[in-house]
Amino acid sequence: MAALSNRERNLFVATVILGAVYLSYQFVVVPMRRRQEAAEDQIVAQRQLLNEKRRVIARGMAKTTNYEYYQNLFRQEGRNEQVMSGILKEIEEVARNFDVRIASLQPQRVNENKFYNEFSVSLNITTNFVNSINFLYHLQKQPYMFTVDEFYYDKKARRSQEISIRLILSKVLIP
Repeated sequence: MAALSNRERNLFVATVILGAVYLSYQFVVVPMRRRQEAAEDQIVAQRQLLNEKRRVIARGMAKTTNYEYYQNLFRQEGRNEQVMSGILKEIEEVARNFDVRIASLQPQRVNENKFYNEFSVSLNITTNFVNSINFLYHLQKQPYMFTVDEFYYDKKARRSQEISIRLILSKVLIP
């Protein structure tokens, strides 16, 4: 190769430098940018997935809290005889609060299932209509949570305000 002039040498060096810059840009910078963009996209996707999983966990924790609340609400404390005695006391207490006279209060046999026990009570009451509605309403809401299985009523006398009611109340508890 013949000796290059100074100008040609400068052009050759400039061309080699530009070629090296272009090649390093194409084979180093561009792949690094692609990897960086792919990593950023992956980070965004992972953050979205993480946020979604956090929401699922939060909903699960809320449901667990609700489950524990209801589990405590319906948990059976003590033996069946003790629970039945407490149920009778609760009914008598609510009856006193609403001026309801209990003619008879008879516990029935406990229906024991695999996962729960159902306690039933048969009772005959005498009261006026409004007090009977309030009595039943309070027995069905918290903390008592009774259900009315049977309900029969009879008006005592034509001019009397009192009615006679025969009920079967039940309560489900988890042993």
